[in-house]
Amino acid sequence: MNRSRIEILAHPIRLRIVGAFSKARATVEEIKRMLPDVPQATLYRQVQLLIDEGVLRIVGHHRARGGPQRILSLAEGGGLIPDSEWNSANAAELERILTAFIASMLGNARTYLGFSGNRGPDPGVACRGQVFFATDAEACELRDRVHRLLAEAADRPQLFGARRWRASFFSVPIEPAGRAA
Repeated sequence: MNRSRIEILAHPIRLRIVGAFSKARATVEEIKRMLPDVPQATLYRQVQLLIDEGVLRIVGHHRARGGPQRILSLAEGGGLIPDSEWNSANAAELERILTAFIASMLGNARTYLGFSGNRGPDPGVACRGQVFFATDAEACELRDRVHRLLAEAADRPQLFGARRWRASFFSVPIEPAGRAA
């Protein structure tokens, strides 16, 4: 198929499927349990597209009640948009990926709200936005620091009692370059 990585990942369900992996392996049945709001046919179709495009890879098989199950993992770099592609994206491509990213976060929030009921937020649940002044270089430094923190969290081993969390980072300038404060 040979689509651009932006085109592949500019879909909220595909982003949620990719996010379900972190460093783990999973079958489609396990992903289905992680994304209970996604219709089964949609999930299977999107997983197959991610396999075909090299975002996910089949790392094994095992037998289950319904027959053989493929064991999947995220391919090396599978959930990332290469810098060269990101830096050359046009406004329409950026809007598609940013919209899919926000919709993916909303889907994760809806899943959380579905299992949390009306009891209030669990410890660690947060939502915060902050407007700040920064040069482009300072904004890039902040982005890189947050990316390192998220990578460190993703590299932690899965310990007994630990559950899967989703943290997302989104930053954009809200005024054009060259405008002095």
